[in-house]
Amino acid sequence: MLPAGLWWLTALFVVAGLPVAPLNAIAYEATDAAAPAGTATEARMWTATATAAGTALGSAVAGAVADGASPRLACLVALGGALVTAAVAIPADVPTVVSGAAATPPRRGSSAGS
Repeated sequence: MLPAGLWWLTALFVVAGLPVAPLNAIAYEATDAAAPAGTATEARMWTATATAAGTALGSAVAGAVADGASPRLACLVALGGALVTAAVAIPADVPTVVSGAAATPPRRGSSAGS
């Protein structure tokens, strides 16, 4: 049987993981909305590459901090990273997504509005 502390840790990981899917959806929708015509696939691949690189870097830093100092400090480092990300992302001029489509005018050659 697992110790009681491990069950709490498991529950915390589940709670911490809940926003991952919505954040990924938002990131890819914003990428699609911001990408110039004909470059959406490349833009999504850059988003995926940046996500993988950020995850790898964050894991390396948090692991080193957890081993060298404490898991609590590693959590604070993660929180700091989240706050920096929010400070950069919130004021950014990201195209608005409405009903699954970007709120931008139709591209040339589009049948929308014709």
